[in-house]
Order: sequence, then C-alpha cells, then structure tokens
Amino acid sequence: MRAGALIAGALLLSACATFARQGEPIDFSTVDRGTHSAIQQAGYRVIEDNQRFAALWAELYRTRRPEPPMPDIDFEREIVVAVFQGQQPTGGYAVEVEAVQRIGRRAVVHVAQTAPEPDDMVTMALTSPYHLVRFARQEGGVEVRGAVDQAP
Repeated sequence: MRAGALIAGALLLSACATFARQGEPIDFSTVDRGTHSAIQQAGYRVIEDNQRFAALWAELYRTRRPEPPMPDIDFEREIVVAVFQGQQPTGGYAVEVEAVQRIGRRAVVHVAQTAPEPDDMVTMALTSPYHLVRFARQEGGVEVRGAVDQAP
C-alpha cells in the first residue's frame, strides 16, 4: 500500500513538472551573453523601452571601454529579458535562458544556472554571468522561472 502511494506521488510530481514546461514555444534570440558584467547582483529585468535598455546597456558595460555598440531593438514589437547570476568567486559559472514559452497569455522565460563542481579546474577570477534575450511582446506580460529573483 505504501509503495503504491509513493509511486502515485512520483507520477503526479512527474506530470506536474511536464505540465509546467508545456506551452507554445516563442522564438527568442540572444542579444548578449557573457561572464563579466558590471552588474553584480543576481536577478532579472524585463526591458520594454529603449530608454531603459540604454540605461541597462550602460550599466552592464560600466567597466568596459570602449562600450560595445548597443543593438537596435524594435520595442514596439519586442521586449528584452536580462538575467544575471550575480558576482561569483571563480569561473565555471553560467546563467542561460533555455526556453521561452507562451502559457496562456504570458511569456514564460525558463532560466538555468550552472556552477563548477568542487574538483573542476576554473579561472581564479571574479565573474558575473549574464544573458540578454529578445522576443515578441506578449499581451499577458512576462514570468521568469529559474533560480533568479527580479532585480530592482
């Protein structure tokens, strides 16, 4: 009886995990990605206009000269989601937008983070991984799923 309840529970959890990832895929593309951002706090930002994008771009590259040219984004049709892993003590860390899906009317952004294993050989330098993506605006807003919180 107890084994049956455990199996039923495992199947239910598996079904919930599968359902959480279901939805219509939304095409997205990388605007920029790297391991050395001037933004040291973990989190994410949803950028819906050129003024905020310019401010983010300047903040992202505050410590890099020359600053790379800012890409053109048509904010009438698209938005940008930026995810940051925060400052890390070594190399080997990464943050990545793995998928964007339409679930209901919302865009759901799925984020994955990686970290080095204890015995991995990594650079001994501070890093601040980030990933910026763009995709078509959705009527119901944006939800970010993963191990990042919304940045201020």
